[in-house]
Amino acid sequence: MSDEHTPNQMKGRLQDLQSALFELRDELHRLSLAMQEYVVLSDDRIMESVRNEAAELFSRLQRGT
Repeated sequence: MSDEHTPNQMKGRLQDLQSALFELRDELHRLSLAMQEYVVLSDDRIMESVRNEAAELFSRLQRGT
């Protein structure tokens, strides 16, 4: 039996792989939360811009009448 295929080494490799997958899962979760926060902030900025444009339009319409 080759050294790299002993049960203890395979168990160690499996544990390393599991640790890496858990770390990847945690990082993807953090990324997901960050993206959700970015979307909310972007939506707030867009809504503020729309409100400002609407207010300017109403102001121009009122001056025109």
